[in-house]
Amino acid sequence: MAPLNLITSVLLPANLPTLSSLAIATLLVAPLAWVIYTRFFHPLAKFPGPFAASVTRWWYVREVGKGNFDKTHRKLHARYGPIVRIAPNEVTISDASAVQTIYGIKSKFTKTDWYDVWRGPNRGTKHFDQFTDRDEKHHAARRRLLSNMYSMTSVLESEPYIDDCSEVLMRKLSALAERGVSIDLGKWLQMYAFDVIGELYFGSAFGFLEAGDDPDGWIETLDESMPARLDVANMSTMWRRPYDFLKSLRMAHSDGAKRFADMAAWVDDRVNERHRLLGAGDLASNVNTSRKDMLAKLFELRDTKGEKEDFNTADVQQEGWVGTSAGSDTTAIAMRAIVHQLLTHPEALRRVRAELESAMVNGGLSLPVKFSEAQQNLPFFCACIKEAMRLHPSVGLTMPRLVPAGGSEVAGQFFPEGTTVGINPAVLHYDPSIFGSDAAEFNPDRWLSPNASGMDRFLLTFGGGTRTCIGKNISLAEVHKMLPTLFMTFDMELTHERPWESHDFWFNKQTGLDVKLSKRTVMPSPPVFGR
Repeated sequence: MAPLNLITSVLLPANLPTLSSLAIATLLVAPLAWVIYTRFFHPLAKFPGPFAASVTRWWYVREVGKGNFDKTHRKLHARYGPIVRIAPNEVTISDASAVQTIYGIKSKFTKTDWYDVWRGPNRGTKHFDQFTDRDEKHHAARRRLLSNMYSMTSVLESEPYIDDCSEVLMRKLSALAERGVSIDLGKWLQMYAFDVIGELYFGSAFGFLEAGDDPDGWIETLDESMPARLDVANMSTMWRRPYDFLKSLRMAHSDGAKRFADMAAWVDDRVNERHRLLGAGDLASNVNTSRKDMLAKLFELRDTKGEKEDFNTADVQQEGWVGTSAGSDTTAIAMRAIVHQLLTHPEALRRVRAELESAMVNGGLSLPVKFSEAQQNLPFFCACIKEAMRLHPSVGLTMPRLVPAGGSEVAGQFFPEGTTVGINPAVLHYDPSIFGSDAAEFNPDRWLSPNASGMDRFLLTFGGGTRTCIGKNISLAEVHKMLPTLFMTFDMELTHERPWESHDFWFNKQTGLDVKLSKRTVMPSPPVFGR
């Protein structure tokens, strides 16, 4: 008896119509056939991992949706080894040799459609932003076009305006220190990072620090949108449109959807206003737009190369949107991680204090701290920054890539073309073969050792290769300037009013950085702000 007839005779009533029997049998057999294929005949069948992950992407969607996949991910590799199957056609790799293969400058591995979900509102430009652009040639051309304005030299042209934000933050924190209350320092760091983006891009802070709050709900809106967008990104492509449709019905009239639209409209309005001022020749009379901020540089790019490079006002709006929507989270995550590590490692904090005071006494440090001073005169503090960002990278999931045409060998194993592979920085950064037997511990001295440059090659804090985050210098400038200023100005202690937790929805954000502040009384000289 044929296998299908055997199944139908056992499972189905004899009086069902033949077509109905065939349809029902197919529905019964197809899932079983799929499981057999994925477990025994699929090209990735030989790689270990959870059973459910090998047969459906919904396992990955569910696990990531719990918000702690960075920790789960490390456990998976500890149990199954350097290559773990996390979906029917996807593996995660922790082998150090895979870094250059997948993310190196000459890598032919391309971004997957996972990145499509993160594209912002369409403003009429035909170009995707640097994060979501999956065409490598196009991405390279656009990056060359934009790279100069994101260089550290360009960022530091606005260093005094970063200092303006630091001055407001220190003033606000000083008032809170006098009251002796416990504060959510993590929230203040997020507001600071947001206001710096306002200064750098649009010529004035957003006003979060002055308000001491998130009055329009922008931070809350971005936080709330991340889990839902991540669910969609992790789904199989066939499920995305139905899910998006159902979500849109539910979210169409929600406060979150309105706030998200308001954010995008605010950015567009600022760009349009700058465009108007440029056309009217009225920049000199406008304090906030006469300086050369990112918006000015973007319009200059439009006017000098726009026709040749197809860079118009819509592209300026897109850059402004990306900076506003994504420019603060990674920086705030890094600053929270650094502060928390120092407050929970008293000896490291003591050394930081001693280094700061010595540099101040010797004339190598001013307040607010200049980026160049931190780089040249605070080697241990810089090591603490790098170490904290290693242990808690801002991104806590894999950066998925497609195996190129013809397939490729990765970490000693061959993968057919179209396979999704990726490395999670929150896994790789804990690898003892790279960072030593104490890789899971906070040890800033590892970055002062002769082997530091060798370890540096495996840091994926800002991504890797040609896909390194284009805005990394903005983040590094803020971190190296503001945190030394913060630690010179205040003593801090954790109050433990809430547990220190992280929530890994791509950006691995933390809560529970609740502290009490007190103004320092052993300063070599008082803080002096202003230009």
